[in-house]
Amino acid sequence: MAALYAILFCIVVLNLTVKQKALSAVTLAVGYFLVILAMPIVFALHRDIKTGEFNRDISRYMQTTGRHQAWQSIVLGIGKYPNSINMRFDDITCYDILRSKYPDAMDPVHNFHGKGYYPGLRGIYFDYITRYPFEYFGNLTKAYAELFYFIPYAASAGNLTWWRYGYLPKKIGVAVDEWDVPLRLSPHGENLLVLKYNYLKLTPVEWVVFISALIVVLLAVRYAVFSKGDASNRHVFLSIIFYIFLLATQRAIIPHHGLALIICFWIFSILSLLYFCFASNEVRSYLYWRVRAFNIDNR
Repeated sequence: MAALYAILFCIVVLNLTVKQKALSAVTLAVGYFLVILAMPIVFALHRDIKTGEFNRDISRYMQTTGRHQAWQSIVLGIGKYPNSINMRFDDITCYDILRSKYPDAMDPVHNFHGKGYYPGLRGIYFDYITRYPFEYFGNLTKAYAELFYFIPYAASAGNLTWWRYGYLPKKIGVAVDEWDVPLRLSPHGENLLVLKYNYLKLTPVEWVVFISALIVVLLAVRYAVFSKGDASNRHVFLSIIFYIFLLATQRAIIPHHGLALIICFWIFSILSLLYFCFASNEVRSYLYWRVRAFNIDNR
């Protein structure tokens, strides 16, 4: 969805006619519907008809494949930092709070979801942000700031499976605060949920690489927002920055996400560096005049 929104944003800001923008948006929406919804339904239905497993019940083919709605992850994300409702990044804690506030959301004894499970989650979330808005947005600000630690830490943690970019492994010899580790560690082992400066333990080379990449990204932001260069290039840069912002927001709100942000950050920094070195007129003009001045001085 983040990629879809970023493409729509790109369509809006590009120098296109209203008709071109409308056709592009409609084409994107139709393509999304076909690839995400229609094609899986058609393929599953065709398979079951061919194998004789189709029982004329279409309803089960209309169901999505997701395990749960995003509300569960969003509410658990409140528990990343200490908060006034005692939420932790833990299913059982969430179930207990739900059971106390919304009895129809959970089974009275067992941890089974009731019919009011997702309405209860939405109720907890909106009640929290309306009763404690400064605390919520303060914690959200900390989550955004923590991305400065998350990107180099994840890049220095080695070859990880996709889910471990949300639960980064603790480095050897680093003592961490109890709140910074999820309550239920299995199946992720002793992994960090919250990152701090003293957890990083980066080598000088890793610091140099990360800071250099960060400088290039900041230059790309400056180019996209303030430069008077080629408008189409600036708009593409701006759209990619918007995409990174959406991925950063996803990571800030739902702590166990993060792989897409890591990949996008490093690819964007490399592409930006290549653009500024070989395609940007400003850089080429600067290098040209520096070389020319050097040759003149040496004559």
